[in-house]
Amino acid sequence: MSAYVPFLVAGLVTGSVYAIAATGLVLTYRTTGLFNFAHGGVSMVVGFAFHQLRSEWSVATPIAFVLSLFVVGPLVGVVIDRLLFRNLQGSSQAARIVVTIGLLVFLSGGAAVVFGSEPRQVEPFLSQATIDLGTVNLGYDQLTIIAIGLVVLVGLLVFFRSSRLGLAMRAVVDNRTLVRLGGFSAGRISSITWALGTTLAGLAGILFVPLVGLDTVTLVLLVVKAYAAAVFGRLTDLRIAYLAAILLGLIESLSLKVFAGYPTLVNGIRPSIPFLCLFGYLAFVKRGRLRELGVAAPWEGSVRSRPFSRRVQAGWVGVGVLAVFALSPTRLFVFGFALALACIFVSLGLLIGMSGQINLAHTALVGTGAFVYIHATVDWGVPFLFGLLIAAAAVIPLGLLIAVPALRLPSLFLALATFGFGLLVDGLIFTSIPFSGGQNGLIAHRPSLLSGDRAYVLFLLVMLCGFIGIVGLLRRSALGRTLVALRDSPTATETLGVDQLWPRFAIFAVSAGLGGLGGGLYAGMLQAASKTYFNTFTSLSWVAVVVVGGVQSPAGAVLAAFLLAFAPELIGNRPDLLELVAPVFGLGAIVLAKRPGGLLGLLRSVRLGDLVTISSPRGAPVPASGSLGPTTNG
Repeated sequence: MSAYVPFLVAGLVTGSVYAIAATGLVLTYRTTGLFNFAHGGVSMVVGFAFHQLRSEWSVATPIAFVLSLFVVGPLVGVVIDRLLFRNLQGSSQAARIVVTIGLLVFLSGGAAVVFGSEPRQVEPFLSQATIDLGTVNLGYDQLTIIAIGLVVLVGLLVFFRSSRLGLAMRAVVDNRTLVRLGGFSAGRISSITWALGTTLAGLAGILFVPLVGLDTVTLVLLVVKAYAAAVFGRLTDLRIAYLAAILLGLIESLSLKVFAGYPTLVNGIRPSIPFLCLFGYLAFVKRGRLRELGVAAPWEGSVRSRPFSRRVQAGWVGVGVLAVFALSPTRLFVFGFALALACIFVSLGLLIGMSGQINLAHTALVGTGAFVYIHATVDWGVPFLFGLLIAAAAVIPLGLLIAVPALRLPSLFLALATFGFGLLVDGLIFTSIPFSGGQNGLIAHRPSLLSGDRAYVLFLLVMLCGFIGIVGLLRRSALGRTLVALRDSPTATETLGVDQLWPRFAIFAVSAGLGGLGGGLYAGMLQAASKTYFNTFTSLSWVAVVVVGGVQSPAGAVLAAFLLAFAPELIGNRPDLLELVAPVFGLGAIVLAKRPGGLLGLLRSVRLGDLVTISSPRGAPVPASGSLGPTTNG
C-alpha cells in the first residue's frame, strides 16, 4: 500500500488545482448564468503575466505573484465583463457560448502574437523542502497547494452564506430587480464576480506553470479538465465541484501506478479521464437534472434569409471555374484547400444554423472521415468515390452518439458534452497509431483521373455545389421547417406535440455524414491527414470562423472558408500579419455572436443610405479559438 502513497499525494495536488479552477467556473456561472469557455485562456494570460514579471523583468517573486494574481487577474475579469459579458444579458445561450469561445481563441491567438508559441519553463516559486514521513517525502509546495484549495473552498462557502454581498451574488442571476431593491448594483456585483472568477483561474494557472511549463495550449487544456468537476457540481454546487476535482486528480494520478506496465494505455487513457467522465455524465444524466441559469430568447436574429438567385449562384460557380484555370499552382492549391474547408464548414453551419445547437466536436467527425477514407482507398483498395461514401457512413454513428445527449440536455450542457466527446476522440482514437498514423499521420492518394491539382479542385467545386444543394433541399423540407420551429420556439412546438426525437437525430446524422465526406475530400486535397489537423481546439476555431461568415446560409460558410484559407494567401509571405489571423477571427466572432447572419448578412444588408444600422450592431463579441490552419496544433 505504501507504494501508492506518492501517487495519492500527487493526485491531491493536481486535484486541488483543478478544484480552484472549477470553483471559479461555478462562482461565475451561479452568479451570472454564463459559462466561461475561456476560463483556461484567462488562466494562461495570468500565468504569462506572472512569468513575464518574475523571469523577464526580474520582479521579486512575491511582488510578481501579487501583481499578476490581484491586479492582472481581476482587471481581466472586469474588462471582459464590461466590454463583453454585460451585453449578453437576455441573449440566447448560443450567443453566450460563441462569445466565450471567441474570447478563448482571441486570448490564445493574442498570447501567441505577444509571447510567441514556444514553450517556456517556469522555475518553482514555492519551497522545495520536504518532510520525511517514512513511506513518502511530502513537499512543502504540495502541502501549500492542497491547503490553498481548501482555503478557497471554505472561504467561498463562508462568503456566500454569511455576507450580504455573497447573498446578493447568489440572487442576481435570478432576480436583478430584487437585488437593486436591496441596495446593490447588479452591474457592480457582476464585475466583482468576474474579478473573483478570473482571479481563481489565474491562481490555478500560477500553481500549474511550474509543474507543466507555459505555452498557449498546455495550460488551457489542463484547466479545461476542471470543466468536468464543475459539471458534476451542476455548475452551482461548490462542494461537489471541489470533491469531484479531487477525485479526478486522484484517478489520474493512480492510473500511472495501476497501468504502469502499459505505457500506451497510460498515454492514451490518463489525459482523457476527465473528458470521459464529462461526456459519460452528460450522456446519461437524468433529464431535467441540469438546468440553465439566466437563459432568455432564441438566437437573436435567426430570421429566414433569402437565398441568392440561380443566376447569381451560376455566376459564382463560373468565377470558381475561371479561377481554377487562371491561378498559379501555389494559389490553386490554396484555393482547393479553401473549397475542401468550405464543404466542412457547410456541414457544420447546417447543424448550427438550422437547429441552433453548438457542436464542439466537429473536427473529431471530420478527422474520423479523413482517416477512414485513407484506410479505405489505400489499405483496402476501395475505389475513390466508394471510399468517400464509406468515410461519410463511418461518421454517422458518431453523430448519432452525440445526438443522444441533445435529446435531454439544454444547449449549454450539450455544447459541453460535445466538447468532452471531441477531447475523448483526441485522446483515445486519434492517438492510435494504426488508425491515425500517430504524429506522422497517414498519406492519402487520389485516383489517376484526379491526380493533378487542377482536376481535383474542379471536382471539389462540383462537390461544394452538391453540399450547398443538399442544404437547400433540407431547408425547404418538412425536416428543415420542423428544426427551425424547434430552434426558434421550443416551448410552442413542444406544446403542439411536435416530436423532437427524430428531427434532432436526423440533423446530427446528416451533419456528421457531410462532415465525414468533407474529411475525405480534405484528405484528398492535402494528400495526407494527421491528428494535428483535427484537434478539438481547431473545432472551437471552426465554430468561431463559421459564425463570422454566417450560419444562416451555406454561402456564409463558404465565405468563412475563403476568409480563413485563401485571404491570408493574398497577404503574401508576411508572418507578422498571418499571426493575427486567430485573434482577428476571435474578435470577429465576438462582434457577430448575436448576428447569425454573420458578415454575409451584413454585406447583404448594406445600402448606400443604410450604413447606420451596421454601425450599431445588436450583438455582442465572440472570440476565436484553437488552431486555424491545417498544420497548426491547436
